[in-house]
Formats: sequence, structure tokens, C-alpha cells
Amino acid sequence: MNGLASYHDLLYEIPPRNWEDGFPIGNGHFGGMVWQPEGPDKIVFGLTKLDVWDYRYEDPPVVPFERYRKLLETDPEKAVGEVYDEQEYGAPYPCPKPCGRLSIGIDEGFLPLNATLFSQMQRLSLDRGVVECDYEISTKAVRVSGFVATGQNLLAVRVENMWTHDRFTSDHTQQITLEREIDELLGMPETGVENGIPYIRYVFPGGFEYVLVLLIDGVVCDSPKVFPERVVCTVTHPRMSDGPVYDLFVSAATSLETDNPLEKAIEIARAAQADGYVSLERVHRKWWQTFWQASGVEIQDRFLEGLWYFSLYQLASTCGGTTAPGLFGLWNMSKSPQWHGDYHGDYNISMAHWYVFSCNHVELGDPLFSTFSKLLPKAKELTQRYYQIDGAKFPIATAPIIGIEITRKYYRMMIITSAYYVIPFWWRYVYTLDQEFLRNIAFAIIEESSKFYLSLATETQDGVIIGPSWAPEQGELPAYNVTNDLSLIKVVWQAYVQACRVLNRRTDYTDQAEHYLANYPDYPEKNGRFLDSLSADEHLLMAHTGLFSMVYPGGDIDADHALAQVAEKTIETYFERAQRKSFVGRTSISDVQAWTTQALGMARLRKPERADHYLMDVGLSEYLKPNGMLSIISNGVFDTREKKRAAYDFGDQKRAHHVLIACANTRRGRDKHFQFLEGPSALLCILNEMMLQSHNGVVRVFPALPERIKNCSFVSLRAEGGFLVSARSRDGKTETVEIESLAEAPCTVRLFRWAEDRDVKITCGGSEIDYKMSSSDTFYFDTAPGNTYVVCAGGSAEPVTLTPPDDGLSIRVFEDCWGENVYYGKPRDYR
Repeated sequence: MNGLASYHDLLYEIPPRNWEDGFPIGNGHFGGMVWQPEGPDKIVFGLTKLDVWDYRYEDPPVVPFERYRKLLETDPEKAVGEVYDEQEYGAPYPCPKPCGRLSIGIDEGFLPLNATLFSQMQRLSLDRGVVECDYEISTKAVRVSGFVATGQNLLAVRVENMWTHDRFTSDHTQQITLEREIDELLGMPETGVENGIPYIRYVFPGGFEYVLVLLIDGVVCDSPKVFPERVVCTVTHPRMSDGPVYDLFVSAATSLETDNPLEKAIEIARAAQADGYVSLERVHRKWWQTFWQASGVEIQDRFLEGLWYFSLYQLASTCGGTTAPGLFGLWNMSKSPQWHGDYHGDYNISMAHWYVFSCNHVELGDPLFSTFSKLLPKAKELTQRYYQIDGAKFPIATAPIIGIEITRKYYRMMIITSAYYVIPFWWRYVYTLDQEFLRNIAFAIIEESSKFYLSLATETQDGVIIGPSWAPEQGELPAYNVTNDLSLIKVVWQAYVQACRVLNRRTDYTDQAEHYLANYPDYPEKNGRFLDSLSADEHLLMAHTGLFSMVYPGGDIDADHALAQVAEKTIETYFERAQRKSFVGRTSISDVQAWTTQALGMARLRKPERADHYLMDVGLSEYLKPNGMLSIISNGVFDTREKKRAAYDFGDQKRAHHVLIACANTRRGRDKHFQFLEGPSALLCILNEMMLQSHNGVVRVFPALPERIKNCSFVSLRAEGGFLVSARSRDGKTETVEIESLAEAPCTVRLFRWAEDRDVKITCGGSEIDYKMSSSDTFYFDTAPGNTYVVCAGGSAEPVTLTPPDDGLSIRVFEDCWGENVYYGKPRDYR
């Protein structure tokens, strides 16, 4: 159904030299990055596994919430002081750790053959999830291909000669190394050889352990040499016209999976050897072929189209198994990642999964649902201990299995985390209408979160007050009716009331939620824009965009809402109030959170050109790395020292300069920056929201198409209500819409960008059906599961299909608003 992924391979005509610039590969639970460093030249597969964490933790005491709340009534200054004086959380922090690296050396001989390197290239085939690294020296050309096998903790690599010079007859050698850098926080790894198979075993101080093993098949190698942090195998092969071909299998196992990780890892590698590289790749390729059939897009701007496919590939490669990805997913090779690579609850981890619903890959949310369902008992325990409240307040920062709250002091006073986590659980139901999921998995999360928030709601003569709280990363402590809280707690209570109705349950908490929803407080605002909380100053410097979260992901305000103009002004003037501004002279924020939520907000408010501005002029211009990933920090490119210095010279402006100094100012610097998972998730959501929206029970087709993508099609994007929607826009006009019903639910569809003087015809199975109209552009009809309904808006009624690009290029580039080239891939003259 969808073969467009094959047209958007990631291609580097020069090699990536650092892991942050590498190519991601993975099966959702095991994977890593591929790059080709110098000194010496080699090809490196850096490997990670989502459950490999340092699970040790501290649990220093905190101020009981009941004491804090009572002190606020009598001595607010003392209450706040006690919170600020809480003991910091000290090392070791729960933290994901890389597993190790497989290095394949460039061929060597009697003389230094690496000095004869003529070319190096690297390609990632999105349609089959395989990375290929090619190099050519004086005597031969070699291809190294690798992938992470479907459903296994296994990396499979094939090394083959593609060309050899027929006059050279001397032997070549390659060094194959399995290594893990020594981690000062963990102690020494154990390296060794078991029945001829090299291994690394790392036992963490807390008792957790993992093992990596390497099996070399198809070529003879010398006895492995064991060093404290690596095992080195030297492969010697004679000059052959078209060979040799040999395979490497690297497998992993942890103490969470088996009592004997070394034995298990060897078993996986031996089974892979028995199956063979070709057989494993066949199964792997079939998985990706099935994956790409679930949905697809065709976008007039093929650069954006390529990023849609790459972003979905990247996220699919790290969202699998039973463990939710942290901030980096599988894409971290640092032994001490920033922010400890943990689960951040003030939007990051939730936002990293928003894409799974509209992209019609709800299965990619399963690790999140599994992990946080398992953490619910711990969340309830901590909520009782820290807050003396019956319910669940998920931590601001935490880790799998242990679920401890890492954050201390005022950051701990954010109450919004549970609401952010409820959103994907609730969306999983509204996009599928899967009552079994709602009953057995989602309901407990929704109910326990609702109970926590109900305990913080109070009726006063001035209305309902929710708190005490703290607005994420900004404003005073305590704060009440924080705008971010109001926008998402409303979602939690609405979800709870609706879930009780669907499941035929009713409790005292249901009555309370209904009561507070009926008397819900207004969003604080002044001079036509939202404030951060009831007491926030209008000019408060902002670090978080939660003050317009009622637009997205809250879904309370859209273009048809009475507060639409207030929301728009709030988004458009956010830069004026932001403390994390990037370079002087640019209206961008150094944090990835800003442009993503601004673009999503403008799409919901049906301001397509403004959404395009935040996506292209701010987002991709300053955050897109050539490997298709999106940096967490903004980047610029300056061609003179004077321009670069001026960009950092913010004078006496109030700024979060600690963030600005991290903004890269060269292309090489951009390559070196790391990335979080919410960037690609947001990009997918932005493009999908431009083409399809379905909040509040209405399927909106092409509601926010900017001129850049007025010609586009999409196939099987998912809408709320259990619908798969396909549609085509030609010359900016909506033509055909196909809606497949997956559940017995009525459908309300609203058409944008269509000729209203033309009749609309709705058919099912070739026969016209009756429909009702609630306005000139909105149509209502009943559906039955398994049926497809075709809405023809006066244009061609031909089925919606996706057309491949005609140029077939893999390297893409566009010129941004600063006149700089922004790349997906690297041409030979990249600079």
C-alpha cells in the first residue's frame, strides 16, 4: 500500500564522525547508533538496551505535603523555605547506560592501507531498517551492512568485499573489537572468552547485570585478546576476487530476563548463526514492510515528506518491547547522559508518544502503557507518603521498575505530571474505542490521577481553586490555578467521567469530578493573553510553554472557541516573555519544546502559515540535524567571527544564558548535539494536524494546510472515534476523503479547502448513503465496523493513493530564512 519510505533513505557521502551524528537502528528495545570515527578509521555500532539502567537510588526525606499546605495558611515564608531547604538528590541517579560497542576496523596490511582511503559512505534504508557502510581503499571496496533483528536482542552484521584489485595478492587484516568504556560510577566491567566467544559482562553495584557477546561466522580469526574494557579479534583474509563474506552477531541479555545472562546471550548468538544472516534479514525486512503498510503521506514538499518517514522510522525503532524509552530512547552512547536520560513527567515522555495515534501505530505506545501501569502501585505509595493523599501523583523524574521520585525542592511541587501521563492512556481509548483497554489498563491510571487532583480542589467565594502547585520551571511558589494545570486536569476529569459512563461505573469521585467540571475555573488572562497562574505577573519570564497547553494537547481551545484569539496572542507573544531565547536577532527559543508546541497550537487554531513558520523558520532551520534527528538545543551557522560574537551578545537582557551558551554556531557543532524523542514525535503530529484533526468528535480534513503543502495526500491516518482516514488535496482543494470505520460509531466530518458550490456525495460500497448537515461544511452519518465511506467533494472520485517522488534523490536540502542550507543527509561538499 505504501512504498514511499524507500524513496527517503538517509545518505551520507561523507561519514559521520561522532555518535550524535550517527544513524539509528533498532527493533524497539535493542539498538543503537552507527558512525565511522577516525584515529583509527573504523565502523562502530554503539549498542543500547532500554532496560539497561543503573537502578540504584537514594530516598532522602522531603517535607510532608500536609505540613507544607498547613504552613502556607499560617507562615507561607517558612513553608516555602522548608521546601527550598530539602536535601538534594545525590548520586547515584537512576540512569540508562549504554551496553557497549562493536568496532570493525578498516583493512590494514604491511603498509598503512587506511592512508589510501578513497571514499566512505553511509546509507540507512528506511523501508527495510538496514544501515550500509561502504569504504574503498587502494586494493578493495568493502560494504558493512547491519540491522537489529526483529524481536531479538541481536545485532546482525555482514562484511563483504564489493571489489578487489586483481594485481594485489597480500593478505589484509581487520580488527573486530567488542568494548565497553569503564564507567567510574559502576566499577570495572568483566571481559573474557567463553568457548571461543568474546563477551563483556557488567555487574552494577546494585546487583543488576547485563552481558554482550560477539560471534564471528564465516572467517578464521586469531585467538581473541582480552583487555580490561575490550576483547579484540584479528581477522586475516587473503586477497580474493569477490570475497570473503563473513558475519558478526552481537547479542545481549540482562539479569531481568534470565538468571544466567552470559549463557542466554551465547544461546541467542548461536541460534542466529544457525539461522544465518540472510534468513534473519528476510524476517526483519518483512516486519518493516508490514509496518509501512499501516499509514503513509505524500507531501508536495518532499523534504518534509522524507522527514515524516524518517521520524516515524526513528520512533518505531525505539518504541517496542515492554520498557518505555527515556528521554533519548536507544539513541545515547554517553555513560552519563544529560538529565540522567530518565522519565520526565512535565511533558517530555508523554509528548514523545503523541504521534502513535494519528500515525495509526498505537502498538508503539504499548511500552509506555506497560511501564506506567506497572509503576502505578509505586506512584500511589509515594503519593500517600509524600502528599498524604489517596490517589496517584506520578513523579517529575523517575525510572522504570523502581518508580522513585528523583526530583527534590520546588520542582517536586509541580502537580501536572499525572495529567501528562493520563493523556496518552486516554487517547489510546478515544482513537480506538477499545473498551477492554479502557477497563483493564487505562481506567486505573485515570481514576487514581483524578482522585489526586480532586483532593487539591477547593471551592471558595471566588470560585474553584486548584493547588498549591508550581508552574513547570517558572513563576513563584506556591501557585494556584496554574494555567498548565487547569488545561490538563480538565482532560483528566473529563476522561474519568466519560470512562465511568462507558464502563457503567459510578463513585463519589465521579460526582465530585462532574461538580468541579460544571464549575471549572477560567484560565487566568490579562490584556488578551493567558497568564501562567492566578498570581503570575504578566511579564513573567517563561521557560515552559504550558500556558497554552489548553490548545494542544489539552484540546479545549481551537479555532472555533471564544478564546481562540487569546490563545493565538499568547503563542505569538511567547517569545517576548521567554527566558530561553537563542541567538540575538532571532525570534526562536533555545529549547525544542517551544517551536513544537507553538506549531501544534497554530495548527489547532487554523493558522496554517504561522504553523509553517514555527515548523520551518524556527524548528527545522535551527534544530534539524543532517541525520534527520532534532536537536534539543537550537543551532545557528555563522560565516564570520563577528557575526558569531554578535549572536551571543545579549547585553543586559534577562536571559537564561546557561542555555544560550550551549547553542551551536557551526555545522560541525550542530552535528555534535544530542536529541530527545519529543522532537520527531512533534514533527509527525504537526504535519498530521495540518492535514487531519479529530478532537472533540469531529473529523476535520485539511484544516490547516500551508501553501507549502497544498498538494498532498495521506492514507490511513487514525482519527478519534475509531476511524482510518485517507484524503487527497489537489491544487489546494479537497477532492476525495475515504473513512474506514473500525467501530460502530457515528462520524462527523468537516471539510476544509473545498468548493462549497459543488455537491458532496457520500457513498459506501458504491451506493450513496444519507447524511445530515450541521453546517455548510460539516456532515454527519452513521457507520458500521469494516465499512469504508467515500466523501467526494466535487473533484475526482479516484481512490486516494500515494505517488513516489520523481527525482529519486536521497540527499535533501532546503534554504532556510537565513539563507543557510539545511540538510537531510550529507553531500560530498557538505560544509
